[in-house]
This record gives sequence, structure tokens and C-alpha cells, in this order.
Amino acid sequence: MFIRGSPKASLRLSAIQNLAGHRKRRSRPEALSRLRSTRPDHVHDTGLTMSPPFNYQPTLAGTLLLMRPFTEADFELLYAVASDPDIWALHPFRERYQRPVFRKFIDEAVGDRGGLVAVENATGRIVGYSRYSQSKVGPGEIEIGWTFLERRLWGGTWNRDMKRIMLAHALADFPRVIFRIGEENLRSRRAIEKIGGVMISWNEVGEVFGRPVRHIAYAITRETFARWD
Repeated sequence: MFIRGSPKASLRLSAIQNLAGHRKRRSRPEALSRLRSTRPDHVHDTGLTMSPPFNYQPTLAGTLLLMRPFTEADFELLYAVASDPDIWALHPFRERYQRPVFRKFIDEAVGDRGGLVAVENATGRIVGYSRYSQSKVGPGEIEIGWTFLERRLWGGTWNRDMKRIMLAHALADFPRVIFRIGEENLRSRRAIEKIGGVMISWNEVGEVFGRPVRHIAYAITRETFARWD
């Protein structure tokens, strides 16, 4: 009990008002703090979190090859591989062994999120190239292509190692991967069929150095890849 107007009553009333005001001042920041702390869980629980974007230039380690991002410093060593005309003999772009044509090939790749050089684990040498793109495929798909390897590594083993690590990376984000191939490039068609590629409906006709070129396409899905040895 205290008597209103007495000195002691005034002191007690002042103390109570100060305490109440202090609690009021604390209540809003604490409430905001609690709100902020619950937002990430709320967003996650309602499925509103954004998946990280696909990495077009990963570093991928295989048994025989390492795939890593191309840099301009790699150009001369990569062109030393690509300058072999026999690599491109069955390819729609059979002039790609020529330096200006190959330079354009690389520049276009850099403009489309870049590519990957293939490094032979046993020697540390650059021995090939490949890349990812979504420029010519539909939603929920990604393409692997523009691939070449030194001729001494032809025969399936190195290509399979490259495709295994690139497919594993791509299929973690996309349900199927597309491979576009020149219709007359029988060697590349056999190579993709050997690793489980299934031909799909595809209608693409273009022109390369004045020559009409038709591309066909193969697909590898998550289900197909899961059956790999």
C-alpha cells in the first residue's frame, strides 16, 4: 500500500512507469527478432527456397580424365589437339581444324557460358573438350555436345569416362540430357548409342559453309543412366 501524493508513492510510481516503458521498448525488437528467425524455416517449409543455378563450368574428376573450365590460357594447347583434320572428317564442321574456324567455335562457347577442357589424368595434358548448353533444347533439358578428343584416345573408354562424369553432373539438375549430332556423323552416333543414347524426334536443318546439314538427336535420362555399369 502507498498513499498517492506522498514522496515514497511518487518514487514507487516513477519506478513502475520506468520499468513498464523499458519493457515496451524491448518488446518490439524482440518480436522482430523472433519473426526474422522464423522466416528461413517458413520459406523452406513452404517450398519457396530457390535452388542454386546450374553450374555450367564445374570441375569434374573421372577415372581417366579431369574436366575443368576452359580459360583463354588453354587456347593454344587445345588448338594443338583440334588442328588434326582427321578429328573433323565426319563432322558437319569439317573445317574446324582451321584456326579462324576454331577460334569462332571457342568464342561462341565463351558467349554461351563457356566450356570444359579434358585433361588426361596420367599425363596432365589437355586432350579434348566438351560443354553444356541450353540454347537449343527445351525446358527441363540440357545438352552435352561440341565434344572432341585426341584420336589416340578414340575407342570408347575415354569418351565413356567423360560422359559419365558430365552426365552425373547434369542429371542431378535435369531429368534428361540431349545430344545433337550431324546425321552423317556415324562415328559420333555409334559412340552415343554405345553409352545408352536413344534417338528422339528432332527436326533441325541448317547450313554450314554452304552445305545443308541435318542434325538428329539422342537422349539419356536419369533412368537410363541409373542402369550404367
